Amino acid sequence: MAQFYNPSGPGGPQQSQAPRSGGYGGGGTPMGGGNAPAWGGGFDPGMVNMGANAAGQFFNGQMQNVSPAAATFYRSLKYYFSVNNSYVLRKLGILIMPWNKKRWARETSDDGDVNKKFARPLHDENAPDLYIPLMALVTFVLVTGFVKGTGGEFSPDVLQNVLTSCAVTDVLLMLIMYGGLFFTQLSVPTLDLYAYTGYKYFALCVVTLVSLILGSLGYYVALLYMAAALGYFSLKTFAQVWPRSRQKLNSTPGLSPNP
Repeated sequence: MAQFYNPSGPGGPQQSQAPRSGGYGGGGTPMGGGNAPAWGGGFDPGMVNMGANAAGQFFNGQMQNVSPAAATFYRSLKYYFSVNNSYVLRKLGILIMPWNKKRWARETSDDGDVNKKFARPLHDENAPDLYIPLMALVTFVLVTGFVKGTGGEFSPDVLQNVLTSCAVTDVLLMLIMYGGLFFTQLSVPTLDLYAYTGYKYFALCVVTLVSLILGSLGYYVALLYMAAALGYFSLKTFAQVWPRSRQKLNSTPGLSPNP
């Protein structure tokens, strides 16, 4: 019972009841009725669990189908990055001075009496790898950006344009190589072929760096030399592929790298 003081009244303080409000409408019953469900009252956890289980079963089924192929590709890709500093230095020396090399045949590692697989780049300097082509590509893009910057022509789009041009060139070169292999009836795995053609980026890096030091004359001399060296390297390399294709050597994947 609340009391209010009425100064105008003759009898002093008067008693009155404060109004009761049970809701926005002023009545005793809340809006929406006394039986209105609370928020989320119609949300069934069982349906959520059923949907989650169905989605999980579908995802697991898809992963079982994808995982074997993904695992095989990962093992194949891992082969091409099995390198160390010694291999990289020897390989770069071969790319610069292929004339001095005498042995171009690939090393093999025996796995029992039946399977014969090529040794990893870690143990064979004649094995193809993707580490050098990838690093050479990144270096070439950065060096090209640096050259553009020294000439005052650098912009944020330069690196993207150079990388796009390299990608288009790689696709066209791979198509040309596949056409040549088709007519000569040679069989070379895709990653092997990309590794062999990717060494051109190292040659381009050498040519670009020489041109920065020696100018245009050094550029043309380095271009002619590296083109001849890379051509000789490719000729000697694919000369080893021909007899292997004819003899039907067991070569899976990547010219039969070890998984």
